Amino acid sequence: MRAATWWRRGARLAVLLALLLTPLLALAAARAAEPMPDPPGGSEVLPLGPAFGILTLPRTAPPTGHRSAGRRPGEPWPVAILLPDVDGGTTGVIAYGDRLLENGIALLESPEGAEARTEAWLAAGLAAIAGDARLDGRRVAVLGLGAGARAALLALAAQPAPMAAPMAAPVALALLYPGCDATLAEAARGLAVGRVLLLHGEADPANGAAACEALAAAIPPAARARRRMLAGTGYGWDALGLAPPGAALLLPDPTGQGGRLRAWPDPAATLVAADHLLGFLLAAFGR
Repeated sequence: MRAATWWRRGARLAVLLALLLTPLLALAAARAAEPMPDPPGGSEVLPLGPAFGILTLPRTAPPTGHRSAGRRPGEPWPVAILLPDVDGGTTGVIAYGDRLLENGIALLESPEGAEARTEAWLAAGLAAIAGDARLDGRRVAVLGLGAGARAALLALAAQPAPMAAPMAAPVALALLYPGCDATLAEAARGLAVGRVLLLHGEADPANGAAACEALAAAIPPAARARRRMLAGTGYGWDALGLAPPGAALLLPDPTGQGGRLRAWPDPAATLVAADHLLGFLLAAFGR
């Protein structure tokens, strides 16, 4: 008896839902030409050759008070490829990623390990973006930190211009404390990206002002290189979570010379760097 009662209630509910849905379906048909709404954001693993990447899509809409990367609902997302330093995903790296995601920029992160900083991995990531309808292959940026920044510059400088299909061509490159030296300056002459940001600390022994100025000057004028120096900041300011607050740690030299550099994680400098990155990408993506 109870089962029959529940069945009748279910049947009535089905009829009621049909009546309610009829006008909604008609409205949906009338709006079929409008952009489709965005699915919820989330992360997934992308196979990239012998390695992999982590792709995270933004939320449906940026939270109140956050800027958008000039994208309409239903359109593909602009995307940033993030190559970390040797020590991988620190709290600072997460802070950069969160800032971009909050403002409508998808994120493709490389895994930890040597394979994450190779030309092959970056090429596989650019090919994956070009083949993913959710991502805008015309608005792609590459962000690198330390050894990851160095690898990004060397890899992009080695790519032909224009890049062969089906690879997405980055329009922007952000280099955070890459280890400015003559090797990078020479490679930078072959860069073919629309914009370049070079960000380093004023007191960074691996990124001296003169060497970084020479690197910025070697970048082709068409890339509109912008060099920014964080006052009173040393190497690896965003290595948050790797040492207790106020303590220093030793990080590998990004030039690969085998030395170690003393770093003082700085939350305030990390927030300033995140603002620089966001403003740079929004400009590069044409907001």
